[in-house]
Amino acid sequence: MKMEHIEESIFNYIKSDSPYALLIDGDWGTGKTHYISNTIIPKIEKKGVIRPIKISMYGYDNLKDIKKSVENEILGNNELLEKAITTAQELDSDFAKGAGNAANFLKSRFNSKKLIESVGKIILIVDDLERISTEIELNDALGMIHSEFMEKLGLKVIFITNSKEIKNIDFKKIKEKVIDKTLQFKPTIEFSLDEILKTNSNSFFMENKDWIYKMISKFNESLNLRTFQTIFSNFNYLDNVITKKLALEDKDIVNKIRKSLFLNIMVLTKEAKEHKELNVYFDSSIAKTLFFDSRYISSANDLKLEDLLGNKDTKENKDSESSRFKNQINEVYHNKEKEFDNHIFYFNGVDDYILHGFYDEKLFEKSFEKWHALFFPIEDLGNIKYISNFKGMKDTELKDRQVEIFNKIKNGDYSFQDLLEVYSYYIIFNENDLFLIEETFEEVEAIIVDKLLIKYQKASREDISRFSLYKDQYRGEEWINNLDVKFSKQEKSRLKEEYSKILDEVFSGNYKEKNSKRGNEIIFELLSENTYLDDYILCVDGNSEKLRYFLSGETFTKENISKKSVDKILEKLNRANRPESLGKINNYNIDNLEKEIKKWSSE
Repeated sequence: MKMEHIEESIFNYIKSDSPYALLIDGDWGTGKTHYISNTIIPKIEKKGVIRPIKISMYGYDNLKDIKKSVENEILGNNELLEKAITTAQELDSDFAKGAGNAANFLKSRFNSKKLIESVGKIILIVDDLERISTEIELNDALGMIHSEFMEKLGLKVIFITNSKEIKNIDFKKIKEKVIDKTLQFKPTIEFSLDEILKTNSNSFFMENKDWIYKMISKFNESLNLRTFQTIFSNFNYLDNVITKKLALEDKDIVNKIRKSLFLNIMVLTKEAKEHKELNVYFDSSIAKTLFFDSRYISSANDLKLEDLLGNKDTKENKDSESSRFKNQINEVYHNKEKEFDNHIFYFNGVDDYILHGFYDEKLFEKSFEKWHALFFPIEDLGNIKYISNFKGMKDTELKDRQVEIFNKIKNGDYSFQDLLEVYSYYIIFNENDLFLIEETFEEVEAIIVDKLLIKYQKASREDISRFSLYKDQYRGEEWINNLDVKFSKQEKSRLKEEYSKILDEVFSGNYKEKNSKRGNEIIFELLSENTYLDDYILCVDGNSEKLRYFLSGETFTKENISKKSVDKILEKLNRANRPESLGKINNYNIDNLEKEIKKWSSE
């Protein structure tokens, strides 16, 4: 049944002399109640011929309460008055009981008169038939309404339900006694959108109605009204936040960022509402840690360039913690509709508001800067943000950007993290025949790696953490494995140089106590590989006590200590292998040193 005929059918029923009820049947979330409450009831009231009253079957445990509730709606009875009369009748006082009985008698006479006057002048709308209590037989409830209100008072009755959710009874057989016609409520997305917008005063919706309809229709075969009411509600709040902050911006910029925000909210709200099992990834450490400057990618998920290309369907990716989440987002929304791709941007903090109702407004300023740089960029061919949007470029533009970025690499203009990002992009370009500059990829790769090794010497904790994330993301790929090996070798060389100086200070007596540092396990390799034991321990004027004291003050990670090195040290310190020229005190001190080192053996 077409939606435009629903209203006509309802008013035809109201005008008719049918002794039966009308049924509106539709799935949950399609907007049945919203449509009746916000479209049909106001129109009935405006006509003024018949008065609509509405109740829900949800929450009642017996027929008496349902009947009383309907009567109160018809009569407009005051619930406080009802309670006062009942209380007075129950009090242990002749006067109170008498007053209560008198009031009840007068009320009953008045109500009887009003009930008689209501005949044929009221339409009763009964919602949520499928949610009726298990304490009440649906057959009895329909029978009571038919007998007490349709037959005795001549009320018209409209039932609203989702018949698919009425279990364990033959509803079709039951309804034949009371219900004549059934209207199937299956609204189109356009119809439902119009219904929502009727009660929403945000100018953005009316000014961009066709655009919103296009975006919603592209990603939804049907529309769950509750989901989209939530989308519009979330948008209203966040839109109010950003438009205040953008009061001085150009109108075109404001409208474009509002479109970006709407799509961001549409995607994340829909996924949160309809795929609750994925909600954990909104708050995952991966989602919060990674931030990519792309109009396709941001802090709300961990999509990467290769995900957009769709060529990384490895077992590792399928099995990773976030694969379900990123695949859901990527496969459903991205690269399906140009207008979507040209506007989507995931603003930092929006996911927190959608899930928890909290938005840190300070986050918007940073997001706005990134958004503005993407959609209204100052021309800078070397800005690595823009190569992620290569699909919208011509070959010549992508080549120019790759060349300019390479020039900046050679000049040392990029940070450690920027170089990692460029390297990952160039790997993907090379794998997909999109590496367009004249130098060979191997030549460019060698220069990038050299620059990364230089930057790694002074890498911050944040740099190290970012590299760890890249290792997780590209696990098993040759380029990241090779880079990890080179970093490890360089780090080992640096640590050996640093701790060689420390050991020299220890044995010379010039060492000043410091906190343990990352990588101090290299000490055991230095002691086993160099001549420290011969020069400073296994000699007449040995300094074994200084070394023991130093080692006892250090904190080591046992898993990072070379077993081979420790075994070699212990073998050399063994009494059987010591020079005979050592005195008793020297041997005693070396025994204590041996005990200290044995703490870190694998035994």
